[in-house]
Amino acid sequence: MERKYTVLIVDDSENNLEMMSDMLRDDYDLVTASNGVDALEEMRGENRPDIVLLDMLMPKPDGYDILKIMSEDEVLRFIPVVAITSDSDPSARSRAFELGAVDFLSRGEDMSFIRYRVRSVLRLCEMDKMRRENERLRGEITSERRLSVLMDNLPGGVATIRTNGTKCECTYFNNKLINLYHMGEDQFAMQFAVPKRPEWLEEIVTRAKSAENFTFEFSVENRQDYNNSGTRQWIRVAADSIGETDGMNELYCVFLDINAEKQQELRAEESGKRLRENQSLLQTVFNNAPGGISFSERDDNGRFHTLFISRGLAKMLGFSSIEDCLAVISQNPSYGISTNDTMTIKRLISEIPEEGGSFKYAFRVNLDNGHELWVSMRCQLTHGDNGKVNMYSFITNLTKENR
Repeated sequence: MERKYTVLIVDDSENNLEMMSDMLRDDYDLVTASNGVDALEEMRGENRPDIVLLDMLMPKPDGYDILKIMSEDEVLRFIPVVAITSDSDPSARSRAFELGAVDFLSRGEDMSFIRYRVRSVLRLCEMDKMRRENERLRGEITSERRLSVLMDNLPGGVATIRTNGTKCECTYFNNKLINLYHMGEDQFAMQFAVPKRPEWLEEIVTRAKSAENFTFEFSVENRQDYNNSGTRQWIRVAADSIGETDGMNELYCVFLDINAEKQQELRAEESGKRLRENQSLLQTVFNNAPGGISFSERDDNGRFHTLFISRGLAKMLGFSSIEDCLAVISQNPSYGISTNDTMTIKRLISEIPEEGGSFKYAFRVNLDNGHELWVSMRCQLTHGDNGKVNMYSFITNLTKENR
């Protein structure tokens, strides 16, 4: 059976109420009010009317007051109002429409048309209501689709996980997450149901007890199926608490594939290991090479600072240890060298092109123990990986040859 619309008739005249009720009684469920206060009470009651026929000229609050109150109310503003008045002033019609009335009737018109006006307004309002509902539903569907597309196109896997510190369940996960684990949907969901949960899941449960958000890294075996095992998959998970549901902490978790990052770390670690081995080997070669070797680096002010001295050079200069020799040379780069030879060496260094080069120079060194050395020094300037100029010095003892 089709539902009857409810019409609220508001008029301070009993005759007008009876006349309009007689015209509409057969087609609608009627409610009447003889003043604005009762009218608002009826509109805010459980049986809210579908349309209001409102007399504009009543004692306060009059029809205009009622329209203003309705326009400011989030619920009442959607109830259609047909304004009725005996006021012949055209401004009365304009004022009613400005306050939200959808139609207007003058008492000077044939009031027998009122049933047609009510029917027309209700039909238009019903169509508008259906349009708004369709837009809302389309919006919900579009939002769900957009959310689904967004979740499936995030750079990593996404899951919502609920835990109370003991129990743990997954309420949502996207396709990228199960692809990251190389599992089917059922296989991934099974991890939350087995008595012994995987280590990464236990870590989430444990951390969720004391932190609202956290991040950690872990690796899992890439399992194409339960019979074959693949390589390990490195994953970084970032979890944020989004509140409690049924006494359980709900976490929004993003899982990122960090295999490439881990491979870079492993390569860097391996390169560092080889570099340390090479440096150790190089230092052994330098320390056992005939003569002496030093390594210096130029600072932004153009001064060279000695960073390495071979054991052979320290012994040649009369020091018992490399450390003692390096301490002295660092304080006095021209240790034992005359002023003229120092100036000549600086000039030779300055004449080397910016792209690098070498020079060779022989000079005398006066040691603290009173001994005198004649040495030949070959210097090679290069650019290091850090962009600074490096200088390698290879020193040969020529004392015996000059005696």
